[in-house]
Formats: sequence, structure tokens, C-alpha cells
Amino acid sequence: MPPGQNFPMDVRVDVYNGADVPATDVSIFDFWGPHFEALLNTTKNEEGALVAHFDSIAPKTNASHIFHLKPLSAGTMKPLPVTVQYKQVLPGDSEKDTEFQVAHAEMLTFRPIYILTEVEYRRHMTSHLIERAVFFGFAALAVLIPGLMHYTQKSKPTISKRK
Repeated sequence: MPPGQNFPMDVRVDVYNGADVPATDVSIFDFWGPHFEALLNTTKNEEGALVAHFDSIAPKTNASHIFHLKPLSAGTMKPLPVTVQYKQVLPGDSEKDTEFQVAHAEMLTFRPIYILTEVEYRRHMTSHLIERAVFFGFAALAVLIPGLMHYTQKSKPTISKRK
């Protein structure tokens, strides 16, 4: 189900450390543009990117963060790739001499996202109780009418003439 204008949505970002050493001082930058408002514990930096931070990610493990957003306008949008900034201290190096490395998510995984208008979103999210009641009413009639007709014909006494 596509997200809706002015309704909260969650964006999950998974980061995998494929190296044999821990990644330290890991920061995730995810830019969604000015048409999204950050909610709850989601923070933005001065450039408008959503930011998450991990002190360390162990070798060969994942770390996940969920950003909470609210789309402010409807339409199609294509998010920019996530940027991850980190340090990997190799054995024998000191952490303060290690420079930050930057990685970008692959663009092939990012598809355009369609944000529904408030009216479209509400229509998709309603329980459709009226439509369901009408359906079950007609379905009950479709079963009851033939059944009642059969029952009434069966219960009539039959008169037979004998010669």
C-alpha cells in the first residue's frame, strides 16, 4: 500500500558491515527532500538529510534504523540514495589517524514512490463496512430465496385423483 499525504510512514535502512573489522562512528544520511516532515525520534541535519548514528557495527553483521516521516504533498518522488559515513580501524592503526569513508546505496534498488492524496489514502484504508454489508445481504438473499421457494413447494400437500 503506498503511503498517503499527511499520514505517517516508516523508512527502514539496513547497513551491513562486510569487513573483517568493526565499523566505528557510523552515520547514515538519508535525504527525502522538503516535502517530508521528520517525526518522533527522527532528526535532520542542516542540509535536510535524515540522520542516524551507530557507535559501532561488528564485522559481518547488520544494523538497522527506522526513520519516521510524514509526506506533505502527493505525487511521485524518487528518493536519493542513502549515504553511510564510517571509520574502519585496521589492526595496528589508531582511531584518530583513521579517516572517514563514505559509501552510497546502489541506485538500482530505489524505485519511485507514489504518495497518495489524503482522499485516496482514506479510501484505501477504510474498512468498507457498507459495501461488505450490502454484499452479504445480497448473498444471503441469493441463498434464502431459492431455499424458501423449495421449502414452500415441498410442504404443500399433494392431491392426487384416483379412478
